[in-house]
Amino acid sequence: MKHIRQDINECLLASVAMLTDEPREKIWKFADELARGREFHDYQDMMRRGRENILTQNKILQRFLGLQVVEHEKEDMHIGASPDENLDLSGTGFMAVYFENGEGHALAYESGLVHDPNLQGPVSWHEWLTVHAPAHYFAPPRAVELYPVKPVEVKSSKKNRAKRPNKILLDKGVSSVIR
Repeated sequence: MKHIRQDINECLLASVAMLTDEPREKIWKFADELARGREFHDYQDMMRRGRENILTQNKILQRFLGLQVVEHEKEDMHIGASPDENLDLSGTGFMAVYFENGEGHALAYESGLVHDPNLQGPVSWHEWLTVHAPAHYFAPPRAVELYPVKPVEVKSSKKNRAKRPNKILLDKGVSSVIR
């Protein structure tokens, strides 16, 4: 996996770019088009205004990874495995982390390493949890969702697309915008 850095509020876009063979520009262009369709100037404008954008984020995840991250209602929450437990990060996938302060963050993972687009390169989950999460987010993670991604076998000349994987839910977390 090629590690890709993010600009402010671009963790979801950078994580998707890491998990696909699509050019970064194509993902950013798609996100901007979706935001403009919701009457924003672009994706960054939508994120800066702090509007709930789960629908736009879901469309990005659906288009490029075949995933759908659902918004959780407080009455629908339940406590599963805590974020500090050992996570099975074998394989490749998308990770949504929700913090106690209501913020969310998107990451990619592969072969036991976490690819946080805020960092220079991949790190272990333990290092991310104990060093980087407290330094960048100022609140401990409350919930983690893992979405394994497996590419579909190529049967035509079309580019690889991702299958919709079985969602592994460790803790439903909170309704939050992934930043």
